[in-house]
Amino acid sequence: ATPIRGRRSLFWRGAAHTPALSQPPAIHWDYPSSYASVIVCFDPDHTEPAMRGNEAEPTRGGSRGPYLHWLVVGATKDVQSGTTIAEYQGPEDVDRFTTARGSRPRQGRHRIAFLHLMLTERNAKIQYFGGFDPRVPERTRERWNLARFVALNKLYPVSCNFYYYQYSDLLHDANAERKQLRSIRRTAASAKANDPSGTTVHTVYLKPGRLGRK
Repeated sequence: ATPIRGRRSLFWRGAAHTPALSQPPAIHWDYPSSYASVIVCFDPDHTEPAMRGNEAEPTRGGSRGPYLHWLVVGATKDVQSGTTIAEYQGPEDVDRFTTARGSRPRQGRHRIAFLHLMLTERNAKIQYFGGFDPRVPERTRERWNLARFVALNKLYPVSCNFYYYQYSDLLHDANAERKQLRSIRRTAASAKANDPSGTTVHTVYLKPGRLGRK
């Protein structure tokens, strides 16, 4: 598996040895969760890039973000034990967005964030999905209201992680891309040695108190 290492993980669309980001990742946490958990995956930078040029850190969120990629509630020991409210949608599946002038490709580097939230009351149920409506999912993923989702459902944030995904090669640093590809190839070679099937997946490690890093 390809481990997600926070800001140290950068995946380029179409690059060799990039994990299958269109498939749901494995979510791993090795700490106890007393109550049922909620797993959220979202892009805070939809639709603008998180960074431009040589910026070292993100400076803004997107004008139409967050974009909800995945929402699972009622998870206990792992994400598979929960109920999926918003089906997983990988970053490769949202490479274009529609404006009044037509369909445009996204550009630049985006953060794909994973958040582990916990219910603060035993047997409580999620009553509000942050504005997401399962009946019209494609219309309600944009501008997802994370703060209101957390507040109304009395959720407690436990941990998070993220990776960068590059939507376009128009704004990239060629040297950084080559360096990242070498890192991905080394990780893929190690994963293939441990997995004879050769399937390249990505695993998101969630650890409390270590936000954005493995």
